[in-house]
Amino acid sequence: LALGAVHVQRQADDDELGADLLCHLAYPGGYLVAGLQGDLRGDGCGQKLGAVAGGKATLTRVLGKIRPYSLFVVCSLVVAAVSVGAQLYIPILCGSAIDLMLGKGTVDFGGVMHIIIEVLVVAAAAALAQWLLSVCNNRITFLVSRDLRNEALRKIQTLPLSYLDSHPSGDIVSRMVADVDTFADGLLVGFTQLFSGILTILGTLLFMLSENVPITLVVVCITPLSLVVASFLAKRSYKYFQSQS
Repeated sequence: LALGAVHVQRQADDDELGADLLCHLAYPGGYLVAGLQGDLRGDGCGQKLGAVAGGKATLTRVLGKIRPYSLFVVCSLVVAAVSVGAQLYIPILCGSAIDLMLGKGTVDFGGVMHIIIEVLVVAAAAALAQWLLSVCNNRITFLVSRDLRNEALRKIQTLPLSYLDSHPSGDIVSRMVADVDTFADGLLVGFTQLFSGILTILGTLLFMLSENVPITLVVVCITPLSLVVASFLAKRSYKYFQSQS
């Protein structure tokens, strides 16, 4: 969104119509913030983007675009839970197999073979769930991108010919194609990492609590420290990244 705001502020013309179009098309994030139905007259695109970029308004509009495809979102959550659970369960099975091979001459080959079969089945389930997760997320991303481009095209069709003649057509097309693709890539990665990441954290904590409570408490206490360090670095590097772009 920061890149979108900078891009809009650099590219927006002084005339009201140019600012209106660029606010819709300069960057999908800004496009979502502005909304095709919004009245932009009098405020300026850069001011509107600066007021809400990175805030709840952007997230609300993104969720509004995703809401018609809630079924795919639910399916994505379910298969993500299956995938994460299977991936976390395999190390437990491997540990159980090692426990059956500790003593010399006391290896339980039958038990080990049974665990190996379980690992193969769980790994197959994890692979299938991961494939279904990518299918659901790709479908969500494709449908949202399609809606964005359709709405942008409808917006362009309402503009007078004088504006289209006075601005490079390639620039407008690039905003509809390249920038929406950038937004789609971010949405796809965000969905995949968000669902899998949250479920992995929760599942890991549950498995750790079932195995060893003290170690789990140590990890829980140390994790906030790493988050503080990451937040510190992100805040310091953000302004440099924004100035570079």
